[in-house]
Amino acid sequence: MLSRYGAPAIQQMLPVYKTIAVEVLASVNEVELVMLKEMLQKLIKNLEQNIGDKTNSIFQEFMKYLMVTHLLLLKTECQRNKLDRVTSKLCTSLLRYCKEIRADKAFLEAGEANKKMKQYDLAFIFYNRYIDLYDAIEDPDNNGINDNTDFEETDIPSPYDISLPEKNLMSAGERDKIRDWVLQINMDGNVGQHLPTRTCDSCRYDGLYEASLQCT
Repeated sequence: MLSRYGAPAIQQMLPVYKTIAVEVLASVNEVELVMLKEMLQKLIKNLEQNIGDKTNSIFQEFMKYLMVTHLLLLKTECQRNKLDRVTSKLCTSLLRYCKEIRADKAFLEAGEANKKMKQYDLAFIFYNRYIDLYDAIEDPDNNGINDNTDFEETDIPSPYDISLPEKNLMSAGERDKIRDWVLQINMDGNVGQHLPTRTCDSCRYDGLYEASLQCT
C-alpha cells in the first residue's frame, strides 16, 4: 500500500518504515524488495522536500536502506543474466552493509562470486570470515571471532557490531567443503593474505582497501 500510494514523511510513521525495511532486507524476497524500493524512493523524495538537508541523520538512514535494496535487486538481475564479473563486484560491495543484511549470507555469496571469477585472494578472505560466522552462530557462547585484522581500515563492519541469525544457512558438511577449499588453496600458496588496496584519490594514501567508498 505504501509503495503504491506514497510514504508521507511524518514523524509517527518513520519507525514503521524502518521496521518494514529491516524485515524485508532480512528476508531478501525479490517481490518484496521491489515494493520496498518503490516505498523508499517515495519516502526519500518526501523527506528531501520536508527536511531539505541531505546530511540529516534520518535522511541518510533511509537513503542507506534504499541503496542496499537497489544493490540487492541489481545483484539478482545480474545473476539471472549471468553477469558474473558485475555480480562479484556487487557481492563485495554489499559487505559494507552487513548491519542491514544477513552478514553470513553476504560473506558466503561474496566468497562464491569471487571464487567463480578466480579472484582467489578475495574468495579466501571472505570464505574465512563466513566460516568464523558459521561457528559463532553454531556456538554463540564460544564465539571464536577474535581477529578482525583482515578488515581493519575498511568500511566493512566489525563482526562485533553485527547481529547473528539463530540458524546457519547450510549443513556442517557443506561448510566443511568450503573449509577444505580454503585450507587447500592456502597450502598451495596460490592466495594472498590481505585484501587488495588502491591509492586514495584525495590524500594519496596507498593502503586503502580497493572497495572502500571513503578513506579511513
